[in-house]
Order: sequence, then structure tokens, then C-alpha cells
Amino acid sequence: MISALGKIFTDLFIKYMPSAYVFALVLTLFTGCLALIWTDASLINVLGGWYDGFWSLLAFGMQIILVIVTAHSIAQSAPVEKGINWIARFIKTPGQVYLFVLISGALIALISFGMIVIVAILARELAVRVKGLNYPFLIACVYFSLGSWVSGASSSIALLLNTENNFLMEAGILSELIPTSYTLGSSLNILMILLFVVGGPLLFYVLIPKNNNQKQLSDLLVLDNLPKEPSVKMEAQSFKLPFRAVSDILNN
Repeated sequence: MISALGKIFTDLFIKYMPSAYVFALVLTLFTGCLALIWTDASLINVLGGWYDGFWSLLAFGMQIILVIVTAHSIAQSAPVEKGINWIARFIKTPGQVYLFVLISGALIALISFGMIVIVAILARELAVRVKGLNYPFLIACVYFSLGSWVSGASSSIALLLNTENNFLMEAGILSELIPTSYTLGSSLNILMILLFVVGGPLLFYVLIPKNNNQKQLSDLLVLDNLPKEPSVKMEAQSFKLPFRAVSDILNN
């Protein structure tokens, strides 16, 4: 029943959900229209505000890029590769793969959200070696395990609240810093960590699909007749669904 319900939601998602860029574009236009209707700002003021605000995100964007690139470099390094190969020798069944990915991912994400790249590479290596894996379900396990980052050392809001002269203090919303002992060290946050590390794997264990027909990594890879460096147009075409879908229309 759960598998059938999951397939229904998956089909609806694929058919109607566009890419994230569509949401960013639509929400930007929607916010601009609301600014024109509800404020005294002119079109030039709104465009100027958007332009100034956009470029103010460069510093933050570069920080995120460095986190991801650094984590990817660590994940591709020789010591980590040897560690992944060593770990893979002891994991033989799909159930072991799912549980290990969920637990290790939740623990690693507590260090930094960028470290989830290591878990993704580990999961793919295990998918190559272990037969009978449901690869879409494994992707969900990796994605879910990332959620613990908000309770860990790279939690943006917890670190911001403990940063001198943050924007909340400058706006007069906060009168003093909130130490991480009140956020990351709180009993509620520790409970959330336990839910990710213990409760999450138990939940996913119950949801493991019974049928893996044509869902293994080897079944989903399409390698025939693809050039080594496809053009932008060919890459875009490869993402189109084989049937008419609202998501494709919105993306286009």
C-alpha cells in the first residue's frame, strides 16, 4: 500500500513539478508586483532594489560554493576513497546500505551540510556493488540524512544568532547575542539529532520497497549513443519527459 501510494505521488511530482529556477523566477516577479501595488515605489525603484539585493548575495553565494567544492574535493581524495572501499566490503545487503547511509549521512551532516557529498559518493559506490538496491529509494535516504545539518556545527541561524552585530541586532529585534549553548546545545536540539540518527533509519526501514524491478542503478543508467561531451541542447533534451507534462511546459 505504501509503495503504491508513493508511486502515485512520484508520478504527480514528475508530471507537475518544474525545476527550482521556475519558482525563483515566478516568486521574484510576484514580489515585484506586490511591491508596485502595496508600496509607493516606482518600477525603477523596484528594479533598483532587486539589482542591489541580488549582488549583495555574492558573498554568501561564494561561501556556499566554497563549502560544496571543498567537500567534493575531500570526497574525491585518496584517503576518503580508500575509506569508502574499505567500508563497502562489510555491507552486503540493500537493507544494510539504506541504514548505513542514513546513519552515517546524519552524523556527517552534523559537521557540515557540504559533507553530504561524501555520503552521496559512498551511496553510489554501494549501489554499484550491492545487487537488489532500489536506487530512487537510496537517493531519498541520502537526501533525508542531509536534514540533520540544521542541528549541527554549520547551522546558519544558530551561528548567526551568536555573531556580533548581526542584522537582527542592528534592526533592534535582539538586544544581545544568543549563545550556541541555548540553540545547538539545547535539549530540543539534542532530541532532533537523535530523531535523525535513530528515528529516521527506523522509519525508512519500515518503508523499504518490496519490489526493486528495474530500479537498480544498472537498470536506470542510459549509456548508449551518448557523446562524451553533450551539447547544452542535448543535455536539456535528455531531461524532458517522454510524455506531455506541465513541469516540462513550465521549465521551457
